[in-house]
Amino acid sequence: MRTMLVIAAAAALLLPACGERSQGPAAAPQPVAAVAPESETAAALRAARGKYYFDFVKDAGMERYAAENLGLDAQAAARFSQNMDIQGVGAIAAANGVEALVFTGCAEASCGGGAGPLSVIAIDVQSGDAFVGVKDAEGEAVLKPLPRIQMLLTETSPTNSWSNPTRD
Repeated sequence: MRTMLVIAAAAALLLPACGERSQGPAAAPQPVAAVAPESETAAALRAARGKYYFDFVKDAGMERYAAENLGLDAQAAARFSQNMDIQGVGAIAAANGVEALVFTGCAEASCGGGAGPLSVIAIDVQSGDAFVGVKDAEGEAVLKPLPRIQMLLTETSPTNSWSNPTRD
């Protein structure tokens, strides 16, 4: 009797496996997606972490991020530069697959605690496009919009505001 129970149990375990074999060969494993090599621009932007903005724009190929080369009108470029007197070093902000090199600066008169006049430039590491904004006596203004990067700055900000970006 015991032998019959053992044989019945073994048969019950093996039957499903037999059914699987009769379904044909197993699907071939899917190849692992290759990681795209990092572009030279992305590598250069990541390497600029820890640099000051005015030093960064002197590097070969990075002069395009100088205020006069950002495609801003003269008044907006002057407003951005004026609020970049005292600079923080470049930091990387990243969330949800988006990454940006962020530089901030403030007007010399009131840099205390980030409450005073402020300029922000955030460069998308993947595309090289830039977001530019200022916060000063005239108010907060996006001088060069880039929605994906503005959203990143807002998401990573301690106060949920692009004008108070995280600084790593």
